Amino acid sequence: MGRVGVEVHISLLVGLPLFALWAAQRMSVAVMASLLTHGSALAGPVTWALVMTLGLVLAVTLHQMAHLIVARWVGVAIDRMTLWAPGIVRLPRAIVPARRVVIALAGPLVSLTGAFVTHLCAYHQTQLDVRVALTALADVQLALGLIDLVPALPLDGGVLLEAALEPHWGRARSTSLVITIGRCLAIGLALSSVLLASSPSIAMTAVIWAGSEAAAEKARQPVVNLR
Repeated sequence: MGRVGVEVHISLLVGLPLFALWAAQRMSVAVMASLLTHGSALAGPVTWALVMTLGLVLAVTLHQMAHLIVARWVGVAIDRMTLWAPGIVRLPRAIVPARRVVIALAGPLVSLTGAFVTHLCAYHQTQLDVRVALTALADVQLALGLIDLVPALPLDGGVLLEAALEPHWGRARSTSLVITIGRCLAIGLALSSVLLASSPSIAMTAVIWAGSEAAAEKARQPVVNLR
């Protein structure tokens, strides 16, 4: 395997401090409860926040590495990996649909498997603060895998839907439909963000809308199939 460049997207740089703050708040309660229940806690809230933030970085990295490894396995060369908060893989549209499906599925499957394993570890943990931390990381991996399956570009779900429709509808029509779905989802998320004052919804709105617009621009470019 050749050398692969790694970039960190702004979404992850912005998301990590917010996640660390959320983790510290959640673990403050867990540590207090652990002290009251067991008389001890494995670590303090700040330490737990740092550990959980590193866990999030690891989860995103494994998600992207899964895309990379499977891409190399099916003969698709990817020389650059970008770490996104939602866990997104950018594939050339020239790759045939079957290979795009396999590559796009790899990331969400790894995240969902990681969530299941981490939940099992949390279930068998007797130390309260450890159990809460593991459960939180499992929930984050579950969210990462499920959100990434939303059928909108640039999420993996959008790549999957586009690739599934292409053999029947053709490249241009399938891409156009997925772009339209993405724009509709972005509008719906924007409305819900206003009603619920939800920062994650606002962030997802921006990601999906920008991805749909980028896909529309990319769709105008000529394509030569890569098998």
